[in-house]
Amino acid sequence: MNEMLDKPTKVISINQNENIIKAAEIMQKEKISCLIVNDFEGKLAGLLTERDIAHCVAISPEEIKNTIVSQIMTAKIVSCPPDTPTSKAREIMTAHGIRHIPIVKNNTV
Repeated sequence: MNEMLDKPTKVISINQNENIIKAAEIMQKEKISCLIVNDFEGKLAGLLTERDIAHCVAISPEEIKNTIVSQIMTAKIVSCPPDTPTSKAREIMTAHGIRHIPIVKNNTV
C-alpha cells in the first residue's frame, strides 16, 4: 500500500474550554469531522468528533449553549508518533475501533 499521503497544511484545534457550538462551526467551515483539543498550554488534551457533538445534542439539545468541549471530548485518546507507517496506524485504529488517530510528539499534535 502506498505510504505517501497528502499532508495537511495546518492542524485545526480548539481549546478545551470553548463552547461546542464554536467547535461545530469550525468543523463545518473547515469540512472536517474532528478537532484536536488543546489545554491552556497548547498541549494535547483530547479529541472532539462530530459524533461527540451529535450525541450531546441528541441527549440534551437544550444544554448545547452551556456545554464546553471538555465535557464531551474524548480525553483518553490513542495516538502514534510521527514516524509511524500508515499501515501500522491503520492497524492501531482497527484494533481500537476508532476513526481518528492524532500524530503526537512531545504531547503536541
